[in-house]
Amino acid sequence: MDIYFSSQEDLYQRLVPALRVKVRNFKRMSTSGVREKDIWDYLKSNKWNKVNGLTLSGMVQDILDVTYTEVLEYIAMKQEVI
Repeated sequence: MDIYFSSQEDLYQRLVPALRVKVRNFKRMSTSGVREKDIWDYLKSNKWNKVNGLTLSGMVQDILDVTYTEVLEYIAMKQEVI
């Protein structure tokens, strides 16, 4: 069964539970400062934009696999551009 989303916001809302889990995992490791939106933005611009045929389960796995360092470096790079 294929699931279609009407917008990126709709997809984001579907992924929020996985994003929250990842943020909690980061906090448990005494690393903070990363929000759900930061993880979303990082994956959207660095991983998902290069892939065709993404699945919801694949996106959830990407969220769970992303490292704190990857997201933190993305945040720092984004701030340098501003």
